[in-house]
Amino acid sequence: MTQEALARVAKLTPKFLSQIENGRVNPSIGVLERVVADGFGVTMGVFFLWDPEDVEVSRVLALLAQQTSEYRRRVLRVVEVLCDAENKARDRGGSK
Repeated sequence: MTQEALARVAKLTPKFLSQIENGRVNPSIGVLERVVADGFGVTMGVFFLWDPEDVEVSRVLALLAQQTSEYRRRVLRVVEVLCDAENKARDRGGSK
C-alpha cells in the first residue's frame, strides 16, 4: 500500500502521514487507530502484538489486508478450526 493510499483510507493528508512516519509529529490515539484499523485492517491490539521479524505472520497480514472484511472473517473461522484441531491433537499427544 502506498503512503498516499494509506492516507486516503485513514482520512489524512499524505503530508501529515509522512510527518508521523518521520517522527515529526505525534498522532493522537484516534488518528493512530484510523491508520491501523482503516489502513491496515487490524485492531490496535493485533498491531502492537505483531512482530515484524516473523516473516510468516507478516505475509499473512499483508495478504489479508488486501481482502474484504467478510473474506477476513471467513479466513479467521478456518484458522480457528485448524488451530482447535491442532490443540486437541497436541493435548492427546499426537503432535508436538
